[in-house]
Amino acid sequence: MYKLTEFSETFRVEFFLFFFIQVALRLYLLSISDTDSISFLNYITIFSYGFLYDLVTFGWILLVLSLTTLIWLTQEEIIIFKILRFFVFFTFILIIFLATTSEIIFWYEFKSRFNFIAVDYLVYTDEVIKNLMQSYAFIEILIGLSIGSLMTAVVLFKFLKTTINGNRLLPFAILVLFNFASYSFVNNDLVNSDNRYINEISKNGLYSLFSAYFHNDLSYEEFYVTLDEPARFNILQSKFKQNFHEGSIIRSLKSTVKEKKHNIVIIIVESLSAEFLSAFGNTLNITPYLDDLKDKSVFFTNMYATGTRTVYGLAAITLSIPPIPGNSIVRRPENEDMFSLGGVLKAKGYHNQFVYGGFGYFDNMNYFFQNNGYQIIDRADFKSKEVTFSNAWGVCDEDLLNKALREIDILHEKSLPFFQVIMTTSNHRPFTFPAGRIDLTAQKRESAVKYTDYAIGKFLEEAKKKPWFDNTIFVIIADHAASSCGKIALDPNKHRIPLFLYAPKILTPKIINNLSSQIDLAPTLLGILDIEYETQFYGLDLLRENPNRAFISNYREMGYIENDKMVVLSPTRQKKFFIKDNEEQFVALEKEDKNLLETAISYFQTATNWRLYSKKH
Repeated sequence: MYKLTEFSETFRVEFFLFFFIQVALRLYLLSISDTDSISFLNYITIFSYGFLYDLVTFGWILLVLSLTTLIWLTQEEIIIFKILRFFVFFTFILIIFLATTSEIIFWYEFKSRFNFIAVDYLVYTDEVIKNLMQSYAFIEILIGLSIGSLMTAVVLFKFLKTTINGNRLLPFAILVLFNFASYSFVNNDLVNSDNRYINEISKNGLYSLFSAYFHNDLSYEEFYVTLDEPARFNILQSKFKQNFHEGSIIRSLKSTVKEKKHNIVIIIVESLSAEFLSAFGNTLNITPYLDDLKDKSVFFTNMYATGTRTVYGLAAITLSIPPIPGNSIVRRPENEDMFSLGGVLKAKGYHNQFVYGGFGYFDNMNYFFQNNGYQIIDRADFKSKEVTFSNAWGVCDEDLLNKALREIDILHEKSLPFFQVIMTTSNHRPFTFPAGRIDLTAQKRESAVKYTDYAIGKFLEEAKKKPWFDNTIFVIIADHAASSCGKIALDPNKHRIPLFLYAPKILTPKIINNLSSQIDLAPTLLGILDIEYETQFYGLDLLRENPNRAFISNYREMGYIENDKMVVLSPTRQKKFFIKDNEEQFVALEKEDKNLLETAISYFQTATNWRLYSKKH
């Protein structure tokens, strides 16, 4: 009989190699992370839970490897099995080496194990592979890993058991049962520390990747703390001056003055963290134009991005809606005909455009904007003479903004009021741009920030020469911050972004320090236009009201900030409270704040039902 001990001996080399690599990876991630606050007991937690995750992950890998034991061959055909065994062994090593290298690259970018972002990247392989080739010596790394895998396979193959005898079905069946049992009892949230580095490094990257794939859309009612509808609407109603229409968040905004027909241009800057600007303490002089523009604009110093990826920022800015768990609305089905900033303006006769330097099918952006009243202008619409430089993500920001200028000129000639949303890309790895523009070399984050600042400055200086300039409001805002990871799962300081409203003939420059969110931009702009409309927005007009709250999130945790406190809602109905200390850092708060919690639930749970409350009525 093919005994269980023989089965374990068959794959012991794979077992020890896999666990050795996982331990080495954790040690490396610890060495490049902020581990000052990690104690000896924390290290025990990391490696003990890490062993459990690795064991479960290897169980699924072993299920695939053990399929080779089910092949029945005669004694004369055993050479075929040995060849197959070597090929499978080599493939196993190559996949583990590739996964480990990918995890290290991913960690440097996101300070996280594989997650929902990694799943998204697997969908858009063309852009991601081009980005890797432009950011790293991708081909050389691939060749090196292949050679290393082959050499490792050759050296270790002699230790492999390559003869199989007896009944193989029993151990295979037991393995199947083990895997399905582990699926029921092990999840990606076993470690629940206030220090997110402990949580993340404890995990197994491959396990996290598949967990994110199977849990990318989370039902709020199923996984998060909830309130009944009457309670939620009572709390939300207290946050707005206007009365809700029954069973909805619709309310009427009245105006006592004549509506204005100012044009609007929103430049959504890729990864523009507040910390890049001198106003927030940066001394590198990488945003000289924006630093100067601050004193000529209505400048908001205490604004927070709702999410960690572009699509979350786009939803917040255009729909004025708090973040929701899982996928952004931009990427979800049935996102047509939303109540949006573009929709309100289109009803007033505006021509809406979404201008993007890459291919807008990425992240479903073209579909979302096209089905919400925008003309799409993306990489496919750029003529060859309009492109001076491009990389994996699209044309450089200069080319993008030059195209936007030309499109505005066309609309102005037709006497059409315009609303243009521009999405930049240059401040994104590989951080490349045309030579000779700035005094820094490419392929560094700081260099890309300075180049984007240069491109925006060039755009606005050209715009000043246009006949439509005096009647146009220019908005500069980030989609999200450059790095949204800190020691806690949601670190507000890593979500802080700047907001500029620049219109010399329309707005008086001033600085506003009130706590606010990306979702407040749409009602603020419509307030400047003095438009009378029925709104379904969750945001407030920042020039007339002080919301004193903000929303932050990743694809699972939802954070609500009010005054100096924050509550974070997580799956399995978890809730954690934080308070800002004297050093402006958010630290754990043991005592629950019921009002804060119920307000957060009211916003997030209602926003999650966006098909009911945020579609056009």
